[in-house]
Amino acid sequence: MLWHGFSISQATGNIQIVQSAIELCQGIGYYGNNTGASPGDVSLLNDVFGVNSGGGILIFGNAKPLGVTKCFLYANGYAGIRLKDVGLAAICHNLIELTQPRTSDGEFGDGIIAECSENIIVCQDDQNFALDYLPPGIEDSARVGLTTIGSNVSLTNVKSECNYINLDAEDGGFSGCSGHPSSIVDNGGNVCGCDGVTIACQPTSLNLTPPDPVPQP
Repeated sequence: MLWHGFSISQATGNIQIVQSAIELCQGIGYYGNNTGASPGDVSLLNDVFGVNSGGGILIFGNAKPLGVTKCFLYANGYAGIRLKDVGLAAICHNLIELTQPRTSDGEFGDGIIAECSENIIVCQDDQNFALDYLPPGIEDSARVGLTTIGSNVSLTNVKSECNYINLDAEDGGFSGCSGHPSSIVDNGGNVCGCDGVTIACQPTSLNLTPPDPVPQP
């Protein structure tokens, strides 16, 4: 596709995308912008987002509960999933792998980026699989497996495998929410490492380049 796969702006009611494949976009696979606080939620379930140059999923200004569940995201540029100004999101049982740097300058390549967001839940278990058959994880990210910038993130049973950096936490000033420190809560069961060697799942704070402002539709 020449630009985004799905682009939804200021929607009301439920948004559900189920068992879809969004691949080879020059922009973003799914771009959701400023959904209202009316009843309903946003649900992406059992979808494939692959080789999208601008990223797999970008959610900006989301007032509805968001769920990204059992999806397979592979070889997307920039970020597998980017969340900005999101209230509540559950990112669970997904396989996010081989996230690539941005083609324009070789920057980024993060599995998940959470910016200025209130409550981001990232979880996995041994009973649920991406697309119902792929073991979940955040793997082989060119830069960071999970980056949080001024956001509150909790991790449960998350496998971070062979990312250049597994976890990075930066102050919110990097993304325009100054005074919002990052919080990563380890709820147990998390595993970091590569090729059978396990290391502590300890966030760094390396003053990484922050994402660009969110593009407007």
